[in-house]
Amino acid sequence: MPKKKSSARSKGGPDKSAPTPTADQLYQQAQLALQYDDYDSAKASLKKAVKLEPQNLEVLEAYGSLLAEIGDEKEAVASLQSAVQLCPDAGHEKYMYLGQLVEPGEEAAGYISKGIALLQKQVDEATSATAAATANAAAPQAGTSGGGKKKTSAERAVAAKAARSVEAVSEAQEAEEELRSELCGGLCALAEMRVQMAHVAAVAAAVAAATAPGQDGSDLAVSIDAHAAGEVEQLLERAKLVSPISPEPDQALASLRNEQGNPDAALEALRRSMFRFECAKLLLELDESAKNAIQVLEGLIEEDDSNPATWHLLGLAFYSAELYEEAQAVYEGGMDLLKKLHISPEEDICSEFEDLRSAIEELAGPAATMGE
Repeated sequence: MPKKKSSARSKGGPDKSAPTPTADQLYQQAQLALQYDDYDSAKASLKKAVKLEPQNLEVLEAYGSLLAEIGDEKEAVASLQSAVQLCPDAGHEKYMYLGQLVEPGEEAAGYISKGIALLQKQVDEATSATAAATANAAAPQAGTSGGGKKKTSAERAVAAKAARSVEAVSEAQEAEEELRSELCGGLCALAEMRVQMAHVAAVAAAVAAATAPGQDGSDLAVSIDAHAAGEVEQLLERAKLVSPISPEPDQALASLRNEQGNPDAALEALRRSMFRFECAKLLLELDESAKNAIQVLEGLIEEDDSNPATWHLLGLAFYSAELYEEAQAVYEGGMDLLKKLHISPEEDICSEFEDLRSAIEELAGPAATMGE
């Protein structure tokens, strides 16, 4: 009986039936893994993709960003700096990450400043896009009939176009607001770094003065340089103009005032930053669309996602706006947070979430809160 031929695989040869995935395929695998919070698989896929195509900017930036998020700082810096060399004048995210990863100082401030400049350009473009979409939506639509007459196919097409125009305005406004929020955060991050740098310089100057010849070292007065303080205030004023509803500028200002030895002004700035939650509650009562309340509350959760009351109020806002799928998603996120915080089911906040669940179920059906 003739012997069977050994396959290439049994001899340890390559399996030709399984071609090596491309860098793009590996990138897509990583994105899918991230949807399931599988960071190890995402990292492995992106690492292979970078090895295959080290000049692929999209892959390189994604790899560096992921490394930064999971705390692999040294490798993240190397990857992101390579991305900067490949494309220095586009992509603000890599600069923002580098500003956080390198040692605080002029290098870090330089990265954040570059990211801010790129973001400002994007905000300007988004603002123009919003204005154009708004003008298009406001333009008179020819061909509409009045008096309750049945619309012709041409008139229905015009009406559909008008609806699309309104949707385009909403999408443009949302994109612009997201960019404005990022720019505001970048400006505040730079301001806080400048405060930190000014504090270090002030301490060094105070120590040098206190230990100078003829001094006994007991008079150690620390005061931030007026020029540095002025620069920080300008950054924060700009941040307020970019995103008036954000609490971050006032929070950063509170830090500056505290460093300046003015606790009363610091407290007042903090009070202003905490005012938004109460404003959102009032907006929810006054505005039937709940659009403004939703915008404020989403910003609050983006800045601090550990407050169950904010999650609950956002769920109510979506419910009031008849956005039941969004309300359901927020309800589920709030319930996950309650479990994570080990909050007793007997607490009032748990009852409030249960009331929200019942309300969603009543109008949207049981499937809405059962994940069906």
